[in-house]
Amino acid sequence: FNYPHTINDKIVLSNDKYKELVKYFKRNNKKALINNLSSLIIHESVHIEQRYNYKFFIDLYKKWGFIHVKNIKNINKLLEIKRTNPDAMIDYNLLWKNNNKYYFINCFFDKDYVKANYVFRYAFPIKKINNAYVYEGNTKDYIRLENFDSYNNYFGDISNNYTANEICAEYYEMLYQEGSMGNTFEAPAYTIFKKYLSSV
Repeated sequence: FNYPHTINDKIVLSNDKYKELVKYFKRNNKKALINNLSSLIIHESVHIEQRYNYKFFIDLYKKWGFIHVKNIKNINKLLEIKRTNPDAMIDYNLLWKNNNKYYFINCFFDKDYVKANYVFRYAFPIKKINNAYVYEGNTKDYIRLENFDSYNNYFGDISNNYTANEICAEYYEMLYQEGSMGNTFEAPAYTIFKKYLSSV
């Protein structure tokens, strides 16, 4: 798993990013360091904050339509093929509700070819039956996240869109880039994110 990630309150850089950091440090090139690694550091720092102050974030996620449920029947069938993310809180009980439908969204392995960087982003439908949430067990019944128009239109065209935590960390990067580089980004969920931050 040679990706930047977090463990407890520490940021772990990938080999490439660490070499990049060392190169800038040796050359005392602060501008390149800030331009090339600051967004990554912000992203990973948000994951640390999510770990220790989850209540702050879950209130935002509710505004985005995510709900926490106590149990999803048959969820173990999906957890067997879900990639574990070291930056994630326990995320197997977080569903996205849209038009009275529920989805379990994450990164999943091809069970016949398991490699950390070879995953698919799927939204699996979850049924609500008499106040219980049920995964009906058909691993072929999914929406590829890149084809999930209502989801993508709501959260925008971002690379880390497969969990609420990742979307939030990406939005913090974008907010930083708006202020430091003049970049702009538009999406309904991003507007909610900025309003939420300004209200707390």
